Amino acid sequence: MIKNIVFDIGNVLITFQPEDYLRKTVADDALREKINQSIFLSPEWLLLDQGVISERQAVQIFQTRCPETESLINGSMDNLYAKLLHPMNENIAVLYEMKNLGYPVYLLSNYNEKAFEFIFKRNRFLHDVDGMILSYKVNLLKPAPEIFQCLLEQYDLLPEETVFIDDTANNVQAAKSLGIRGIHYKDHESFRSALNDLL
Repeated sequence: MIKNIVFDIGNVLITFQPEDYLRKTVADDALREKINQSIFLSPEWLLLDQGVISERQAVQIFQTRCPETESLINGSMDNLYAKLLHPMNENIAVLYEMKNLGYPVYLLSNYNEKAFEFIFKRNRFLHDVDGMILSYKVNLLKPAPEIFQCLLEQYDLLPEETVFIDDTANNVQAAKSLGIRGIHYKDHESFRSALNDLL
């Protein structure tokens, strides 16, 4: 029986589609790919999520590697976050529905500190969950099993009573390897159907 529901944040509750944003803002294909590789697909982006480098350090590296990123960042990643990070209201409504039905709701996400601060100020639901494990706080990244263990141990959850929703198949598989039920998020309708089947 499922008693606990765990959501990823990015592309489950908050949008994160940098390639779509770059397609709308950078006309040149080669430059768009260079910027994407220099920021969003870079090792430093993962290090930011892991909480082992600062945003300031990362921005300096981005701009040294690819000076063209400066016009997008404008000295602050908030300029990017404002364009990239938007609530996915249909899924947030499901989160509240689950809470109203009595299910504890948790978050488990790879997120960097400044991006989380940005969304935390702007999204009420992030204040209303029952707990959260964020990669930058524990210095671990999904799909490492240790980050799932952090969640289970901190909130005293049994894996077989817990379902985890994530848009990345590897993360869902990692959760399943620990006995957690998993839903690979692809779209709202299939997610909702899969969740109903488990409850």
